[in-house]
Amino acid sequence: MRFIICFLLLLVASFSSLAQNKTPKTLKSNTLNRSPFVGAQLGTLTNPVRVAYKMKVEKGIIIYKIFPNSAADKAGLQEKDVIIAIDSMHLNNLKEFKDFVRTKNGNDTLNLFFVRNDTVKNTSLILRFLPRETNFYFETMYDQVELDSQTSLRTILTFPRKIETDSKQKIIQFPLVIILNSASNKSIERELYSKNKYSKNEYQFYDWVENLTKNGFATLRIEKKGIGDSNGNLKKWTFEDEQKSIEAVMEKIKKQGSINQKNIFLVALGSSSFVALQSVLQNKSDTSNKIKENLGNDFKNVFIEKLPAQLQKNKNQNPDSLLLFFPELTFFDATYPNNAISNLKEYNIIMNNQKFFWIESKDDILRVISRLKKDIQ
Repeated sequence: MRFIICFLLLLVASFSSLAQNKTPKTLKSNTLNRSPFVGAQLGTLTNPVRVAYKMKVEKGIIIYKIFPNSAADKAGLQEKDVIIAIDSMHLNNLKEFKDFVRTKNGNDTLNLFFVRNDTVKNTSLILRFLPRETNFYFETMYDQVELDSQTSLRTILTFPRKIETDSKQKIIQFPLVIILNSASNKSIERELYSKNKYSKNEYQFYDWVENLTKNGFATLRIEKKGIGDSNGNLKKWTFEDEQKSIEAVMEKIKKQGSINQKNIFLVALGSSSFVALQSVLQNKSDTSNKIKENLGNDFKNVFIEKLPAQLQKNKNQNPDSLLLFFPELTFFDATYPNNAISNLKEYNIIMNNQKFFWIESKDDILRVISRLKKDIQ
C-alpha cells in the first residue's frame, strides 16, 4: 500500500512538472521568449570564499548581490546565502545552475534550498523575464531569424531616436552596420547590473552600438546558438551557421523600409574576423581574380579587426597555436579552427581587396565611424 501511494505521488509530481514547463527553452517555438532572469550576482563557492566568510558548507552557488525588486529579492534571498540545490538536484558550480535555469521560462517556479548562517532553508523563486535593453540614444527592436527548423536566433535592431519633424517629410532611411560578435559565449546584449559598468573591456561590443547610433546609423546584432534568448547548442556552432545567420538577416533587412539598402556595412570584432572572411569567400577553388570579384557583394564595405601580428606573419598556424591566441574558440566544434586556417591562407587576397578595411585596435570605433560617414557621402 505504501509503495502504491509513493508511486501515485511521483506520478502527480511528474505531471505537475510537465504542466509547469509546457514550452521548455530548448524546444523550437514560433516566438522566442525572453531569457529567465533570477536577479542576483552569483558565483561558484570556492575554498578561499569559504574561508573568508567562515562557512561550513562545502559546495554551492554563493550570492554576492541581490538586485532590488528582482525574483531573488521577492524570494527572500540575501547576500552570502549559498544555494545548494534546485528541486532535487544538488549544485556544485555556477555553470550547473545556469544550465538548469536556461531550461526554464519566465514565470516558472524554482524550489531552492540554500544555506544561511550554517542553517539549511527553503524558498520558492518565481523567475522573471530578462528586461529588454533601453538606451537614451536609440530605439530597439527585438526580432529573430530561423537558422533551421530547430533553431531560432535572437536579433536586435537599433535606430537613432527620431526627432519630431513635419509629418509630410519622407521616411528616414538609415545606413546600417551589422556587428558580428567575437567567437565566444558572451551575449550580444549589454549585461544588467554589472560590477564593471564603465569598463571598456566589458562593454566594448556595446560601445560600437551606442557610438554608431549617436552618429545616425542603425545597427544589427545576431545572437549565437544557445546564448541569450536563442535556442540550440553553442558547441555545435559552425562557420556555416554564421553564414546562414547573416544570409537570413540580409533577407529580412530587404523588407525593412527604414534601412538604406545601398549603405549596409559589416563590422567583425575579434575572432569573428575569420567568420566574416569565410562568409564572403564564395568558392575556394576559384582563381584569385574571381574571388576578388565575389568579395563583399552584399556589403558596401567590411571592417574587420586586424589579426594579431603573430598570425599575420605565419599563415600556416596550426589549430593549437590559433587557440592560444583565441582561447574562446574552444566553444566551437573541431571544424572551426580548421576553417580559420583556410581563411589565413587567403590572407593576401583579402588584404588586396578594396572593400575591406582593418580595425587597428578595439578602441578605434570613432575612426571607423568617420570612414563610414565618408563612404556614405
